Amino acid sequence: MEPNATRQPPLVKRRYDGQGRREEARARHRRVIEEARRLFLEEGYSATSMEAIAGAAGVSVQTVYAVFVSKAGVLARVIDVAIGGDDQDLMVRDRPEFRALLESPSPEVLVRSAVRHGRAIHQRSGRVLHLLDSVAGTDAALAELAAELRRQIRDESGYLVDHIPQSWFRPGLSRDERIAITLLLGYHQTWWTLTQEQGWSGRRYEAFLVKVLLRELFEISD
Repeated sequence: MEPNATRQPPLVKRRYDGQGRREEARARHRRVIEEARRLFLEEGYSATSMEAIAGAAGVSVQTVYAVFVSKAGVLARVIDVAIGGDDQDLMVRDRPEFRALLESPSPEVLVRSAVRHGRAIHQRSGRVLHLLDSVAGTDAALAELAAELRRQIRDESGYLVDHIPQSWFRPGLSRDERIAITLLLGYHQTWWTLTQEQGWSGRRYEAFLVKVLLRELFEISD
C-alpha cells in the first residue's frame, strides 16, 4: 500500500481540527471582551470581578487569567478592540481608513475625513476610555495603561503631522504646536466634554473641530 494513501486523511483532519480550535478560542476571547465591556460600563470597573466576566462569557476564570493575566489586562484589550473596531492586532496608523487619510488631496478633505474618522473611534471607545480615566488613580497598572494610551495618541498625532505635506501648514507653526493642535482630534476628552457633558450633537462636534483645525493648522476659514 502506498504510504501517502494512509497518511493524507489524518493530516487533513489535523489541519482542520487545529483551525477549528483556533476559531473556537478566538470566539471565546471575543465573548470575554464583549461581556467585560458590558459589565465594566454597567457595573463599574471595581465592582466587576474576573469571576463575573468569566461567568458572563461562559468560560472558566482560569481561561480569562491565562489569556488576559489580570483585570487591567482585560480592560486594556477591551480598549484596543473599541479603538480599532475589531480584534485584529493593528495599530491605528496601519489600518486602511487611516492610510486613506494620507492620500487626501487637500487640507479640507484631510480634516473633514480625519474628524469623521476620529468621531467614529470616539463613539466606540469614548465611554471605556472615560471609565479608565475615572479609575486610573486607583491602581498602578491602570495608571500605566492610561499613560501608555496618551503616549500612543501623541505618537499617532505626530505620525499624521509628519505625513501631511508640510507646505499645507500655517507658516510659523512648530512641529510640537502642530501635534498639540492635532491632539484636539485624538483625545477622547474633547469628544466626551463636548458631546457627553455639553450635550452637543455629533454633527455639531464635527463642524466645530473642522473649523478649529482648518483655521489653526492651515489658516483656512471654513
